[in-house]
Amino acid sequence: MFLLKKLITPFLIPPGLFVSMLVLLGIWLIRRKNRPGGAAAIFAALVIWAFSTNAVDWALVRGLEDGLRIPADPKGDVIVLLGGGVRKGSPDMNGAFGIPSEEMLARTITALRLHRKIGAPILVSGGDAFGTGGPTEAEIVRRYLLELGMHPGKIIGEDKSRDTMENAQLTKVILDARGFTRPILVTSAIHMKRSLLS
Repeated sequence: MFLLKKLITPFLIPPGLFVSMLVLLGIWLIRRKNRPGGAAAIFAALVIWAFSTNAVDWALVRGLEDGLRIPADPKGDVIVLLGGGVRKGSPDMNGAFGIPSEEMLARTITALRLHRKIGAPILVSGGDAFGTGGPTEAEIVRRYLLELGMHPGKIIGEDKSRDTMENAQLTKVILDARGFTRPILVTSAIHMKRSLLS
């Protein structure tokens, strides 16, 4: 039963559901003597399936991550943590609303671990990208850092930026004003090259 469940479930939830539907549509069209339409539906199913596999995913992002490595002995006077998305409407266990996305949570934990290693403050950069109101990325991540035991005086917020370019511009203003000259950038590997360019 367990094996059957594991084999069937991927075809009942997206993207497997769409792959299944397109294959069935393709077979139906071919049986109705519409070979081009059927072939197109089956081809679309194969493309969706291929793009949902780890092998294709890795092939597409590998170039963005080539040449990057985590420094063995990082040194800097401030840790710049770039926003990576939040779910504003999600209730948090402390009664507040807004939780970091999975990607942002990984960045936050990395920044906190780095802070504990070198003692540098964390500058959290991220505003309200879509102008929906409520807490900004920086505010949500700050709440998480505080609950994970970080001293409030070691957290700096930049809560106006809406994208990577604004992250860079507004963060630079704060770094210059506070005299920081050796920032360590924390973001996702796939995002690092674009962040450095910004």
